[in-house]
Amino acid sequence: MSLDQRDRMAHDRYASADDATKEAIDAAYSAARNELESRGIVCANDDRAESLVAALMRYADASSTTGHAFARRSLLGLDTEPTPSGPETCADFESFVRAYIVAALWSSTDESTPEGGEPMDSNYDADDIAPEDMQIIREECRAFYYAHRAEIAERDAVSAGHDFWLTRNWHGAGFWDGDWPEPAASKLDAASKAAGERTLYIGDDGKVYMMTG
Repeated sequence: MSLDQRDRMAHDRYASADDATKEAIDAAYSAARNELESRGIVCANDDRAESLVAALMRYADASSTTGHAFARRSLLGLDTEPTPSGPETCADFESFVRAYIVAALWSSTDESTPEGGEPMDSNYDADDIAPEDMQIIREECRAFYYAHRAEIAERDAVSAGHDFWLTRNWHGAGFWDGDWPEPAASKLDAASKAAGERTLYIGDDGKVYMMTG
């Protein structure tokens, strides 16, 4: 079957799917693209890679873990046997990012008073983060998440995203506080601290920005 034929079949299947199935397919497609990007393969400027990953994700049973694994491994030129995977689905990665942002906002203050003001999450959410800094957040989360999937599997993606922010910024809780088993705890703790500190602040335009340190 040619690439064009796969694309047409993928499009037809996608167009006729219900909303829940489309959401699952879109999530799996994003997961495959994230995997490619983590390996240095840029989809956005490669029509063939973009087309092939879309066809694979939509033609495979993209709502299942094994469907995602099949598509990802096929595209990367590995074996094509569907294999169960750990926390590497798009849903898990997105949960990691959301938890990271939640922790960042509630542990930061808006500096609206000399005492520090209110916690940012009282008046701001993820939609208020400046787009350029949201991109950096996602890139840093992606790098950490895909480098430490085995350790994250010892617990869950939400806890990992939360603790990544807290640990890298030396808060009073994090990977080191006893909730994570060893040796995963020590590995994740060291990797978080090596990533360096980040600080959120409110810009003059009312957007949430991030700076190093």
